Amino acid sequence: MIFVQKLVVFLQRNFIEPISVLTLSRIYTIFERECLNGYSFSGESHDFWELVYVAEGSIRVSADDRVYNLSEGDIIFHKPLELHKFTVNCKSGAKINVLSYLAEGEIAEKMAGRVFSLNAEQKLLAKKIFDFSEFLSEIEITERLLDNEKDYYNVLFKNPLKTQLTIGYICELIISLSKSKNNFMEFESEETKLFKKAIEIMKQHLGDSVSVPKLAFSIGTSESTLKRIFDKYAKLSVYKYFLQLKINQATIMLQNGVSVGKTAEELGFSSQNYFSSCYKRETGQNPSQINKD
Repeated sequence: MIFVQKLVVFLQRNFIEPISVLTLSRIYTIFERECLNGYSFSGESHDFWELVYVAEGSIRVSADDRVYNLSEGDIIFHKPLELHKFTVNCKSGAKINVLSYLAEGEIAEKMAGRVFSLNAEQKLLAKKIFDFSEFLSEIEITERLLDNEKDYYNVLFKNPLKTQLTIGYICELIISLSKSKNNFMEFESEETKLFKKAIEIMKQHLGDSVSVPKLAFSIGTSESTLKRIFDKYAKLSVYKYFLQLKINQATIMLQNGVSVGKTAEELGFSSQNYFSSCYKRETGQNPSQINKD
């Protein structure tokens, strides 16, 4: 018996390493929403994961520079800091399920930029996950709504068994999807090609300023068309979208230990104070807080 115990300890120390392919440590939001045809959710980005599942109807989703048409049974994963929005394009409306969460691990990272059509078993898992929303009031927990956090987690703690089961279903769904082939095609049109090209130019000039006239000229379209395209696919103005790209890049730099002053300089802000003001306005946090973390 002593020999067996020693053997187990030896194997644990020398051959068995803790492996965590998927750790879901926090749920921010989980809810179901019925939307009328034409409803458009404004573009946003945040530093946690979000999945959008179409339970009924159809929607058009933008994820950074990619555009997809999703119908009943389709699901999309938005990685942290990805700019995303959706518009309902179904006459009968759409029922949308949204889950935002904090996750780490190899499988979690594999979900970046992925879109899937769920099979029957995966749809059942999705139903089990979003049945949990019946226990929760629709409380949005983001960096800007921290006051609601206590109320939200009180509900979770009152239903520990249901909470644990739901987390298990979420992990099971993500692991199942990680084994699927990602062959979901992007929606392409002349407009989406211009949208993609404009964003590509923006990303190449994050340290500069990009004006609407120059950007429109660079991609071979008119200013009015450029503005309309960004309103349609991002629900943001050209300037606001470019600023959001800068803010997202700033977050990455700050998290990697780049100083606030250096970040402001490299991203073309006129001063550190102006950068800090913009960052606080857009994220609700001072850049120095991110840098310390």
